[in-house]
Amino acid sequence: MKTIENVFISVDDEEAVVYSLLKNIPVFNIYVIFADENGKIEIMKSNLFFKLENFEDMYVLGIAEGKYRAYRVVTEMFGYSSKKGWDADKTGICLIKEK
Repeated sequence: MKTIENVFISVDDEEAVVYSLLKNIPVFNIYVIFADENGKIEIMKSNLFFKLENFEDMYVLGIAEGKYRAYRVVTEMFGYSSKKGWDADKTGICLIKEK
């Protein structure tokens, strides 16, 4: 699992959740917003994310507690993308490449 420099986070116990996910430990009701190397963005429960064969190759863009917050985080990502002047369909790849 790779992460972008500034991961979008919406969880109550940020330190514990981030620690667990970095150790590849799924956390109940935590959703991972991630993109593949082509920038395709997906939302998935953390327990399912770690079952992906290639989760090590995925870029984590955001972490959220609950499905509603996950959708809100994705909305924030697209708002950020818009402010930066990026095309909406290139948001994932632009977040990955941003330094």
